[in-house]
Amino acid sequence: MLPTLELEAKRKAYLIGLLEAIGQQLDPTDSQYDRAKTSYEAVGAWLTSAESDFLKTGEVSPHGSIRIQTANRPWIGAEFDVDLLVVLSDIGSTSNPGAVKKLVGDRLKEHELYRDMLREKNRCWQLRYEGEFHLDVTPAILNSRCSNGGLLVPDKNHRVWKPTHPIAYADKFEYRARLQPRYRSVAFAEAKADVEGLPEPQRHKGVLKRGVQLCKRHRDVRFASQDSSLAPISVVVTTLLAWSYEECVRSGEYDHELDLFIEAVRGMPKFIQTTRVGKDTIYMIPNETTEGENFAEKWNEDSRRADAFFNWHRDAVTTLEEFVSIQGEDALSGHLSKAFGKSVVQPVFNKIDQAINAARSARRLSIAGALGVTTASNSAPLRPNSFYGRR
Repeated sequence: MLPTLELEAKRKAYLIGLLEAIGQQLDPTDSQYDRAKTSYEAVGAWLTSAESDFLKTGEVSPHGSIRIQTANRPWIGAEFDVDLLVVLSDIGSTSNPGAVKKLVGDRLKEHELYRDMLREKNRCWQLRYEGEFHLDVTPAILNSRCSNGGLLVPDKNHRVWKPTHPIAYADKFEYRARLQPRYRSVAFAEAKADVEGLPEPQRHKGVLKRGVQLCKRHRDVRFASQDSSLAPISVVVTTLLAWSYEECVRSGEYDHELDLFIEAVRGMPKFIQTTRVGKDTIYMIPNETTEGENFAEKWNEDSRRADAFFNWHRDAVTTLEEFVSIQGEDALSGHLSKAFGKSVVQPVFNKIDQAINAARSARRLSIAGALGVTTASNSAPLRPNSFYGRR
């Protein structure tokens, strides 16, 4: 039998392997990504080839989840976001935000294809590629008051410029994603998910990026049966998890990256800043890369949004804590399907089944106690007509 520590290490490697495989299922396909890339490049070229000198000198770049590699495939027929930033550096902050936004919208309307796809949103123009994705085109100008090179974007509802800095935000997120955690035990640090059927992580993104994807999908599934307008916005989930992850990595040591992920999710709420004004709680989740942007701004307009976040967060923590203790492939599959959706979980377990059947045919499949399915050489042979862990 394998030593207890090594068994536990390999079991956790198996479980994190499942989450990694689900994360790969959440990734946009290569064709989806290529289509999105081609589309935003074409839109950028169209905008900067305008007669307007302001647009000609514009700088176009992707931002948001596509830029930081945390975008998910659409949930139940929805489209995923592709965010495009158009920085018009020759326009000053005394300009009218509505007029600047109209400049970009009018240029898009000049294109025969884009005209019929275009919708105006509060801070951007949205091009809908039906059944695939939508491209949010956000005009921006330089924020002369930000020493960090921040930007201003137009807010239609309030008819003002709003500070933001998506490029610096993405850089800061990437920095945190590259932080290396410390592990207490060599057995845990070196454990490999040698589980039959799990795909090799061809695009392994690390704990933080995969964690953001999983949290966002858990949110989408949970709010599919609730008022989706109250669901925590992605930048709130991303920011809080990134801050919590950094604190965990800098201050703690972990047995396994699965423990790190769960601890980072647990710690998300403590980074929400609050103040009391009379009977009201004012929430603040600041964009640390510029002055004046509060990602929790809408929580202060509708307290149900804050309640929705805390309720979702409790459910996410419970989901992960229960996941660690579940035994049996059927139970694991059911639990993960409920949390992340059958459409991304079932293909993972189908691949496991296929590999198990192939291994059984080759008479090389074995088991190791509570670990699950493995090819460890010191394990007991699997009976030809059984599937370990099935209940």
